[in-house]
Amino acid sequence: MRRRNVLRTVPLLLMLVSFTAATAPSSDWSAAGAAYQKGDWKAAAAGYDAITKLEPGSGRAWFRLGISYAKLGRPKDAIPAYMKAEAIGQNPVVRYGLACAYAQSGDKDQAYAWLEKAIATGFRSVDQIQKDEDLVSLRGSDRFAEIVKKVEWNQRPCAHVTENRQFDFWLGEWDVSSPEGTVVGKNSITVENGDCWIHEHWAGGLGGNGESYNYYNATTKKWHQTWVDDQGAIAEFDGDFRDGAMRLEGYREGATHERIPARLTLTPLPNGTVRQLGENSTDGGKTWTVLYDFIYAKKKA
Repeated sequence: MRRRNVLRTVPLLLMLVSFTAATAPSSDWSAAGAAYQKGDWKAAAAGYDAITKLEPGSGRAWFRLGISYAKLGRPKDAIPAYMKAEAIGQNPVVRYGLACAYAQSGDKDQAYAWLEKAIATGFRSVDQIQKDEDLVSLRGSDRFAEIVKKVEWNQRPCAHVTENRQFDFWLGEWDVSSPEGTVVGKNSITVENGDCWIHEHWAGGLGGNGESYNYYNATTKKWHQTWVDDQGAIAEFDGDFRDGAMRLEGYREGATHERIPARLTLTPLPNGTVRQLGENSTDGGKTWTVLYDFIYAKKKA
């Protein structure tokens, strides 16, 4: 009888041990997370220290332990915690944390080294690096100014790549006319999405609206334009800037939705205007017919 009771008890004990092992880390995470969110860095540090002993492979726990130590003014304790997290994930934010901890510790060379590593893996928070009190010892130097420039490049790479800026001559608010001077519409051309695309907003003088998105594809090394108007007409073009003009070729969809070979040429002129020439082909590109020939003039203030 006694042996039977023992046998009945063993599975219950195993279940209890299993349940405790499964829930203890979750409970620790909850308490540590609550302390972290409240800014109770002493409790957060204790909580994440306990979690790292239970889950040594958790990069998040090591990272938050490093942050907690840093917030407590213990950068030399934060560094090994960050190092554990960095070895697990090589996250740019972790690398930035290491830079801050080394700066707090007075090791500027290591601080710069880890900032470079953070940048190399995509760190792009310009506002953070410019305002972070942990980096106050680095500010004001030429070396730090170069670091900030690299972070700005990460944040808005399209703003700094020459090819991405080839269509900037089209930016602005424009009155659009025929070569004879007849106003045919207005166009607002803006740069958006981190300077990565050129957005066209067309309003025809006799009605009709359309928009196009234009962007440089670094893979194909071509500019691409997708046009859609308020009647559902679509045009797609690809090309490049050469011989002083943006030269694009593709197709326009006709009334019956067949694809008509088409090309588009935009040329910046010496007087500040832009010529936009649209052409279609009915023989597969052997000959071309002018669809429109527009002159863009900047709107006067």
